[in-house]
This record gives sequence, structure tokens and C-alpha cells, in this order.
Amino acid sequence: MKNDAENSTTDFWLSPFWRDRFSDRAEAWDKLFRWPGETVRKVKSRETVRIEASGRRFYIKRHGGVGWMEILKDLVRLKRPVVGARPEYESIGHMRTAGIRTLTPAGFGERGGNPARRQSFLITEELEGWIKLSRIHEHWAKLQQESLSSYRRSLIIEAAKTTRRMHEAGLNHRDYYLCHLLTPARDCAGIERSNPPELLVVDLHRMQRRSSVPRRWKQKDLAAVLFSAAHWEVSRKEILCFIRHYTGVRSAAAELRTNRRFWRTVLRKADRLYRRGGKGETLPLPQGKGRA
Repeated sequence: MKNDAENSTTDFWLSPFWRDRFSDRAEAWDKLFRWPGETVRKVKSRETVRIEASGRRFYIKRHGGVGWMEILKDLVRLKRPVVGARPEYESIGHMRTAGIRTLTPAGFGERGGNPARRQSFLITEELEGWIKLSRIHEHWAKLQQESLSSYRRSLIIEAAKTTRRMHEAGLNHRDYYLCHLLTPARDCAGIERSNPPELLVVDLHRMQRRSSVPRRWKQKDLAAVLFSAAHWEVSRKEILCFIRHYTGVRSAAAELRTNRRFWRTVLRKADRLYRRGGKGETLPLPQGKGRA
């Protein structure tokens, strides 16, 4: 008798590139869960593997059953359990609908009615030629000061607008650090630079979707992205620039006065994350004066 995972396939999709490689769904499941490659991350019941086929590279995230204990732990903490690849797969669709660039899916499968034993996978195309914003400052020494200043500002503006579109679409990331925002490496080198710069948001497996994002979850995303900008030695003026373009107002100072409690919480959270990182310093937080 087949087990629960084998007996109930709830969803299955492959791009033509992958679909043509298998005779049927059963063969696809078997081979994709054994496809060799470089394991880049392995945590409990899931692993991320970099794989290759016909010269093309992909990442496949394979999820096994998490077990009832892990599900109960999340429920006790009032957290929604992440039991497979579906949340990230659906989040990719939501982001693309909102006009935000993200990963390109090449396959998704889920089987098993029992959430504690459910198996699933997600295949995405490898991101070639993209660089994380958390590492981009390492390349800035190559740029002229005038060019660098303009480029930094354009990235900050585009990050703010991307964050606004995400929140307006009812989406909050929950791990919204600069390591999860990418831009083309060619832009960093000043080659064929796009204007505005392209940004791509990744690592969506914890993303939440509602009709509107609650205040606390907006604050969490905003604090995380501002904290991680400390790698850039971000200035007070640049933080004001981000706030102005995130809100769409003409004056960041007026926004800080009008929504003082909201932004005080955001900036305190960002500063607390920064201090926790062992810097022994504080972020150059704005106090509501000036305009960027």
C-alpha cells in the first residue's frame, strides 16, 4: 500500500525544459528528489541544491515532512507553520503580480495530505550576473565619487519604491535585509547602467500576504532594511531619502512629524539591530529636521 505522500499529489507543474525530460509525473518526482548537485543549504527537513541540466543551472529546494512537533512549536508561538515549498512558490506569483522582480520558477510539486509528512519541491532559475546589495559596497572603490553618489541615491530610491509596492500589495517579507535584494553586477561596475536601477527580491518563503500589511510588520521590514544599510555607512540624508520615497511625500521631515510614533519605532528597531551587531555605535538616525 502506498504511503500518504505517494498517494496524494495536490499540485504539480514543470516548465517545458524540465517536463520534456521525464516520461511521467512519478519519474519526475523520483529523479528530481535524487538529482545530484551542490548542496548550498540543509536544515532539518529541507535542503537547497544547485543543479545543472544541459548547461543550464537551477536551484531546487526539496522539502520533506517537518513532523507534528515542529508544527506544534510554531502554533504555540502563534506563528504560521511553513510546511513546504508552497508559500515561496505562491509568494513569487504575488510579487510578480505586483510588478516586483523576483525569482523565475521552473517547477513546483507538492504531494501528501498530511501536513506533517507532506513532500514538496520548488525549482528556480539560477540568478547569473546579479549581486546582493549587502555586498555591493565592496565594489564601490572602483567608481568615481560623483558617479558613486548618484548610484547610491538611485539604489536607495528604487529600494524604497520597491518596498512601498510590496507593502501596498499586502505583502511583507519578514527577512527584509539587503542580502535579499539584488541588482545587476554590470550596474555596479558602471557598465550599461539602467536608470532606474533594476532590483530583484528573493528568499520569499516566510512572506505573508493580507489585504493590507499590519503596522508592526511594515515596521519590521523597514527596520531590517535600514539596519542592513549600515554596511554602506548610510548617512542621515540617505535615510531621509528612503523615507521620502517609501511614503511618496514631498518632505521626509514632515512625514517624521506627522507619523512620529510609527517612524520612531522603525528607527529604534533599526538602531537596536545595529547595536546588537556589536558595532558599539549608533545609526545616524534623523530627528525630523531637514529635507532629502
